[in-house]
Amino acid sequence: MRRRSASERLRLLEQERQALEARISRARAQARSVERRHLARQRFVLGAALLPLLGEEGADAEALRRLVRQRASSPADRRLLGLEAEDEPPGAMIEDD
Repeated sequence: MRRRSASERLRLLEQERQALEARISRARAQARSVERRHLARQRFVLGAALLPLLGEEGADAEALRRLVRQRASSPADRRLLGLEAEDEPPGAMIEDD
């Protein structure tokens, strides 16, 4: 069996390093994908649980509406949730030129 030269060993080690870096990159991408799916599922479940409360009456529903108004900064998001009328006075979206 022939002994490999130092340059050949370095070349092989570089190839192994590149293969390991590729595996690490794929593993990180997969972990990010799993995390995004997990976060999307959390949002879906939380939304499904809380969305019906927005239309109800009572202290809990009002506290939720207040929280959503604070967090939903986009007028389009507030409209989507049916909160625009309660959230802004008439003409609030009109800008002076």
